[in-house]
Amino acid sequence: MSLHEFAHVTGLNCNKITKKNIKRKKNPINEKLYWGELFGSLKFCAVDTAIEMLKKRKVKDREMRLKYACLAFTSCVLLPTSHSSRIITEHVEMIRDFDEFLKYPWGRVTFEMLVTGIKKKDEIGSHPCRACCCD
Repeated sequence: MSLHEFAHVTGLNCNKITKKNIKRKKNPINEKLYWGELFGSLKFCAVDTAIEMLKKRKVKDREMRLKYACLAFTSCVLLPTSHSSRIITEHVEMIRDFDEFLKYPWGRVTFEMLVTGIKKKDEIGSHPCRACCCD
C-alpha cells in the first residue's frame, strides 16, 4: 500500500512534515512545561488512566477533555508502542496549540511507523536459517 492509498483509506493527514509543523520555542528553559497543566504531579500517564479520568469526569473543561482524548487516541491507536501505552511527553507539548496539533500530519507518522514495523518483521522472517537450529 502506498502513502497515497493509506491517506485515502484512513482519511488522515499524510502531508510532509515541515519545519512549520515542528514549532521550536524561543526560550524553552523559561517556558513552563504543559504536562503539569494537563496531568498535575503525575510523572507519566498511561492511556488507561487518561481514559478512566474522562469516564469518571475528573476533567470538566471541554477543551481539556478533547485534549485528553486526542492524546489517548494518538498514543494508543495512531502510534502504539506497546500493549500498555503511555501518553507521550512530546505530544503533550504539541497539544498546547490544539489547532496545530490537529493539523499535524499524523497519517504520515503512522504510515512510516507501520512500514518500519513491517520491514522489521520481514527481516526477521526472511532469516536464511529460519528452519534450522540457529535459534
